[in-house]
Amino acid sequence: MLRWEVLVSPDGSLWTTAVDDEPPLPVGGTHQVEIGGLAGSAAYQVEVIAVTPCGASTPAQAVVPTTPAPTSSACAPSSMTLGPATAERVTSGAAAGTLTTDVTVVVTSPGQCTGGVFVFADTGHGIVSTALTESGTYSYSGTLPGVTQAWGLGVHEVYAYSGASPAATGVLCVEEQGAGTC
Repeated sequence: MLRWEVLVSPDGSLWTTAVDDEPPLPVGGTHQVEIGGLAGSAAYQVEVIAVTPCGASTPAQAVVPTTPAPTSSACAPSSMTLGPATAERVTSGAAAGTLTTDVTVVVTSPGQCTGGVFVFADTGHGIVSTALTESGTYSYSGTLPGVTQAWGLGVHEVYAYSGASPAATGVLCVEEQGAGTC
């Protein structure tokens, strides 16, 4: 056998190819196939066809209930993006030790954070923090001060909070301007 094809239909009259190149399994093997885009409240008819060098087999049919994708409405900041992830520090003058730019922070959550999302970082010279504002569906953004705050060289953990415990973390690497050490 070369491959399997899996077709799906809501009513048995209009068939859609859900999987067209599932590799063969060892004898007695089983495999779970996930098909997206189906209504979670319906049952679908499924056909499985074995494709061999001699052609396609007669379809094996079954009626399969769908399982709705899990949804979550809980606030749980789960990912963080820092821009830039590597920041340069001014080497001389009145601004020595500050960053050449502020750091943009974007945090996402599977649900709305009604109490807001806050980020904190230890700069090596103190703690900086900022409240993020909702910038999309379950997405929060803001700016950590870089150009007004002195930062030590090296790696700094950035923590996102919504409630009492940190929920997402990111890493900001601070290097001397033009050094390229991160």
